[in-house]
Order: sequence, then C-alpha cells, then structure tokens
Amino acid sequence: MYNLLAVRCLPLFKSLLAICAMASMVACGGGGAKAPDSGAGTPAGGTTTPGAGGTAPTGTPASSVQILAANQTIPTSGQVPLQITAVVLDGQNRTIAAKAVTFTVTDPSGSAFVSVATSGVTDSGGRITAVLNVGNNKNNRTITIGATADAAVASTQINATGTVVTVSGTTSIPFGGSAPLIISVKDSDGVGLNGVPITMSSTKGNTFSPASPTTNASGEATVTVNAIVAGTDSITASALGAAATNPLTVSGANFTFVAPFPANNAEIVVSTPQTITVHWD
Repeated sequence: MYNLLAVRCLPLFKSLLAICAMASMVACGGGGAKAPDSGAGTPAGGTTTPGAGGTAPTGTPASSVQILAANQTIPTSGQVPLQITAVVLDGQNRTIAAKAVTFTVTDPSGSAFVSVATSGVTDSGGRITAVLNVGNNKNNRTITIGATADAAVASTQINATGTVVTVSGTTSIPFGGSAPLIISVKDSDGVGLNGVPITMSSTKGNTFSPASPTTNASGEATVTVNAIVAGTDSITASALGAAATNPLTVSGANFTFVAPFPANNAEIVVSTPQTITVHWD
C-alpha cells in the first residue's frame, strides 16, 4: 500500500519541484530577459545626434546650435549657391521649434551673403535653412558662417574655390634678352575675368614689362620678362587668391657684335664676304 501511494505521489512531487525552481530563478533574476537600453541619441563613438532626445516645449532656451552645410566648398563663379542648415537644441539634446535664429557672414571680400529660406525661426524639427552665395567677388577665400539662437552660437567655414591662374610662354632665354609670357585668370566655370590686377615675381630678380599687368576682356594679360640675372629662375603670377609658376632658365652666356659692324639697314652685297667681330662672355 505504501509503495502504491509513493508511485501516485511521485508526479505531483516532480511538478512541485519544477514550480519551486522557476520561482527561485525569477526571484534571483537568473536567466530572465533584460529590457535592452535603447541608447537613443548616442550613436557609435559617443557622438550625439541632433534632435535624438526628442522635441522640447516651445520657448525652451537654446543651449546649442549645430550648423550643417551641404558642402564645405562653394564655387567662385557665384552660379551655384550652398544650402546651410542650423539645428537648435536644448540642454537635453532636444530640438526646439519656433526659435529665432540669426545668420552672419564673415567674408574677406565683403561680397558673400546668406538669404533665409523661411520666416527666420526653426521649423517643427528645430531646423532653419539659409542659402549662401559668394556674390560677385571671384577670389579664392575662406568664408565664415555663424548662427545664433538665444545665447547659443555656432560657426563653420566654407571655402570659395575654383579661380585659377595659368602662365604660358618660353622656359629659356639668353642673358640680356626678353620674352613674352601670357597670363590667364579664370573663375570656377572657366570664364575669363576682365580687369584683374596680376602680381608678378621672379626668384632671381628678373624684371617685367609692365610690372603690374591687368587682364583684358578675355581674362588674359601679356607680360615681357627681361633677363637681367642669369641662372635658374621661377616666374610666379598671382591673382584673386590663386597663383601659377613658370620655370625659366636664363643662360649665363652673352655675346655682342663689335666693330666693324654694319649700320642699321646697311646693304650687304650678296656673295661678298664681310668680316665682323663678336664678343662672347
């Protein structure tokens, strides 16, 4: 009888043991699934994503501004504007809507400007977009864009690039001689620039005529280099933040005709020898 009772109670006993074991695991946390940490707002590397913290109530003070540029360069032609976006955040990295933002431009040439594409306040995502244009100045230069919301200030630098200078002409002339060089100045679209002053320089001290050339309607200027110093020279033409160099070798050899020497426009009889003397340095 006792054996029969033990057999009948054995399944019940095993069930009770299983229930107790499960209760113990839940109480201790062992084997239970843990809710994952979403980590929202902190991508890999620890960099905070703008607006990843949600949206702050309207009127919340701005704690920071981030400037996002479509590109870090802009062509000097002025034909391709650049979109600039400012994002306004509070201290919890939440975007702030309806926040007034002021854009500023610091340009060495003074011609660049920004136009705000909206009413001057951030949208529902805490963003406001402006458009940068280099204006009519073709200089290669660095332009600084600033954005201010409340006491929060941010800035970024945009490089206006693409204007080029080229030098073409001879690379070797004798001492005491001269030769023409053609200087060309073009913007980022390859358009020749008229009326651009060019600065000429020579590492050896050779001279130029004219000393300060200016481009014509085709964006070109012709300069004569005068070889007054022998040796290996480097001729540089600079304009609008761009420069180009042309190598030049001035031969140290020099010769002059000495008496007897025919006068200018003198007639020489064909097939009649005439002796002249040449002095060679």
